[in-house]
Amino acid sequence: ARSDGQIFGAGEQKYVNKNIRELKFLTKKVHSDHQSFITTINKQKVFISICNVPKMNWVLINLQDYRIITHNIDKLWRYAILIIILLIGLFLAFSILFFQKIIIPLNRLIRQMKLVEQGNFEAQIEVGGNDELHHLGESFNKMVYEIKNLMIERDKQEKARSKAELEALKAQINPHFIANTLNSIRLMAMIAKAGSIQNMIEAFMKLLSSSLGKDEATTTVDEEIENLRNYTHIMKVRYGDKFDVDFMIDEELKATGILKMILQPILENAILHGMSEKESKGFIQVSGTRIRDEVYFEIYDNGVGISPEQVAQLLNGNYKNPKGLSSIGIGNVDRRIKLNYGSHYGLTIESELGEYTRVKVVLPFITNRSGEGKGEDQNVSNDGCG
Repeated sequence: ARSDGQIFGAGEQKYVNKNIRELKFLTKKVHSDHQSFITTINKQKVFISICNVPKMNWVLINLQDYRIITHNIDKLWRYAILIIILLIGLFLAFSILFFQKIIIPLNRLIRQMKLVEQGNFEAQIEVGGNDELHHLGESFNKMVYEIKNLMIERDKQEKARSKAELEALKAQINPHFIANTLNSIRLMAMIAKAGSIQNMIEAFMKLLSSSLGKDEATTTVDEEIENLRNYTHIMKVRYGDKFDVDFMIDEELKATGILKMILQPILENAILHGMSEKESKGFIQVSGTRIRDEVYFEIYDNGVGISPEQVAQLLNGNYKNPKGLSSIGIGNVDRRIKLNYGSHYGLTIESELGEYTRVKVVLPFITNRSGEGKGEDQNVSNDGCG
């Protein structure tokens, strides 16, 4: 087209000798030196490029079917979308495979490790395949199995050692105690109190029979309390009317299983230490009750009390009273309870010098020596000895 807008040449004959102004899609676009745009002609998308040639007073206008121009681009775009979809599919497949083969087995292994950390040595993991995770799972299972066996073996050895220690302690009846008891019997014989002599000898024989006559490491609360009564009878003969002992034991505890010789050393300490040094008459109370699945014993005395240092020595040391019935000290009692029932159980000592001493013993509730069944009713009996 010339500068006046007259079209002198065109690819289609219908535009020749027409003026650009007659073409609506070009009317507003020919005033700039160079530009290109996309428009629609007869419902067909067309790319138009306009370029002015001032020296020749021409305007070059190029019309190109937009589909022809973008055909290859559309084709490439379709290929790109297809490749992207394929890559996303491969990524999802890899992710699923990664989670199934690595993440899920690792999480399973971590959960089992946490169970072992909490003390559950029954934890095992099943990992299929023949890869590194499978070997890791097998190593974990083997490790847990070996730890479990070691703990079982350790518990067996500890219980065997505890039983042997108890047997040795039972055989070590203190000669001072026997001498003092026989001396009391001799003095009673001198003053011809035959009935008292008989009672004391019977109490002494029962005490020896209970301490040495049976091989079991356990007894019942009823037998243990009877043992304490016999021991109290002998000690009251030795010390006279220096103290009284009162027993308050729940009726349902009579058949409860209990370790042998765990209350006697505590009562013995209350008498030998708390009462023997007290100027006025003393009082000792032995009580026992059940709270849910636990049994609580308390031995209280209003004796001379003990210092915190002595409490630590009793619990942590190997202190044994040279005038006592046996070589079983309070520290030994606490260790035996924890060894047999766990660290949750044991005894605590509360004392104030010149005022009192209170020893609390916590045990699991076991209705008989074999640990079968649990009682339901609870009645409290209150009877004294003194």
